Amino acid sequence: MSEDVFAYSNRRGGERALVVFHNKYAQARSWVRMSCAYMDKGAGRLAQQSVGDALGFSRDGGTFLVCRDALSGLEYVYRSRTLADDGLRLELEAYSCRVLLDWREVVDDGTRPWAVIADQLAGRGVPSVDEAMLLLVLEPVHAALRALLEPQLIGSLAARSRVAAPEPALSLSDTGDRLRALLVETRELSKRTPEATAGEFRSDIDGAARAFEARLDAAFAVGALEEPFASPWPRAARMLLAADGTGTLGPIVAWAALEALGRAADPAHPEEAASRMFDSLRLRSVVAEALGPLGVEGEDRWRAAARVRLAFVHAPSAPTIIAPKTATSAATTTRPAALDMLTDPDAAWLAGVNEYDGVRYFVKEPFESLVWWMALPALLTLGAEKSAAPDAIRRLERDIDTRLRAADAAGYRMP
Repeated sequence: MSEDVFAYSNRRGGERALVVFHNKYAQARSWVRMSCAYMDKGAGRLAQQSVGDALGFSRDGGTFLVCRDALSGLEYVYRSRTLADDGLRLELEAYSCRVLLDWREVVDDGTRPWAVIADQLAGRGVPSVDEAMLLLVLEPVHAALRALLEPQLIGSLAARSRVAAPEPALSLSDTGDRLRALLVETRELSKRTPEATAGEFRSDIDGAARAFEARLDAAFAVGALEEPFASPWPRAARMLLAADGTGTLGPIVAWAALEALGRAADPAHPEEAASRMFDSLRLRSVVAEALGPLGVEGEDRWRAAARVRLAFVHAPSAPTIIAPKTATSAATTTRPAALDMLTDPDAAWLAGVNEYDGVRYFVKEPFESLVWWMALPALLTLGAEKSAAPDAIRRLERDIDTRLRAADAAGYRMP
């Protein structure tokens, strides 16, 4: 160890601490292994002790050590045998310090591959080792979702809706096959790590895949639904719901994939299951990052991912083609359905919630876009019909208009 690097260790019961300080204006690469000589009063001679012996590190090859730096908050994973035999290798900046606390042993038992995490990090710290482990466990599911949103596939699907477009190289059945791969990976994950899917995965894969393909097929008919509407759609609605470009079709495919996950996991409550798995499977960043190559840039990628989540979390308050049970129930529930959703941080962000002079407002155009996006499931249901029922179209149009008028009546103030 460098003479400018000082290390102090302490241990009491199961608690361990290692403090390392670099006392020089320079970078240092150093090994913390052996203590300075000290007088062993029992033996009557000078002795040294390794950091592994001082802190009681195991030499078992399947044991790993996790610790936290109290100063940076970062967490680290080390092979216990390496620390016991060779010590701890550190790279320190000028006058920097490490205070390594909360040491705990973990075992690579096959279901939690600590060896892979230790090799990937190679001594680097992360905000949460457990989160890094979870992302590693979820990687097969993430890879399957990225494959479903792969640019060539989405581009081939989008070409279906263009006039005189060439025959797509990839078909709807190819998309269905990739969706099945996503469902299978999620089912296998639920067997290995049930907590990752936030509940039982009942595994109705065939039914979910058929529904997914029907949803995508209907997506190409949504644009034609504008004609029977009494009023023209706003430009924002066309931009969100068009299936003729990768940037607009990608989020729709992502939504349909999440719905299929929900159907496969819990056919009786698909929206609730999809909402849970969006968070438990850490799908927000996967969706956002996959949309980048499809032409959705910057913050818009994250806005699209937020919309996908909201469509499931707030499905009960979305515009619908289902007739209300009574006129009274419709009148008493419309306003909360329209505006109370804005208390959700994602919805507030998408609707541009801001504060002025002590009053919180939201913005008309983004709110309008959000309402139309929330109507996507109902529009897909209509698009799947050979001839959409006029009454259902009227109900959906009234439901959308009622939400927009409620916002206008509130002066675009938060409830």
